Amino acid sequence: SLSVREDYAVEIAKEVFDSMAKKVLDPVFLCDVEEYLNVAKQSKATEKDFYVNFFLDPSEEKREIIKYSQNILKKQYINLINADHVEENIRKMSMDNVKAYAEIEDWLYYYANSDFIITDSFHGTCFAIIFHKPFISIANTLRGENRFISLLKELNLMDRLVYSFDEIKGRKEELFTSIDYSEVDRILEVKREESKQWLKNAIEGPRKNDDF
Repeated sequence: SLSVREDYAVEIAKEVFDSMAKKVLDPVFLCDVEEYLNVAKQSKATEKDFYVNFFLDPSEEKREIIKYSQNILKKQYINLINADHVEENIRKMSMDNVKAYAEIEDWLYYYANSDFIITDSFHGTCFAIIFHKPFISIANTLRGENRFISLLKELNLMDRLVYSFDEIKGRKEELFTSIDYSEVDRILEVKREESKQWLKNAIEGPRKNDDF
């Protein structure tokens, strides 16, 4: 049984491996949000009234996005960064409020309690959606921008995807607004049940070949 999480991966499985793959939700969507919130409650973080920037690949342009966004949102920010190459990412970020070594409990706390999310991370985008946050997702061309497109297109959230700082400045009124998650939740619930059923069938169904 082979599953993938993107439209294009279905074609790759077929063309490259001659295998039929089923597109399902990324596993982070299969966990009930209350489970994440329970973990977040274990955090010792206490900050209130803030928004979160979560960047895997800090850059000068993204620093400018943070400064611009702070003027729009009028809130303090929390900067979460990639746990790989921490020292390098701290240097590239070169800003205050950087949580370079955030534990999972803290990471979830900041996400769950933030008023807005800006991220260049696919899973950072996923968790913004899970926690019903207004967000801006910066397409990360270094880490597979098609993943962002596949997810956001399916959930009718493509208007939250940008490629540059100039695009954010040009769509200020549109991007820094709340999101009606009612339709998103409806789509996710259908896809969630389909994904769980696929997994159940893959685990419990008959085996084509048990000789591995």
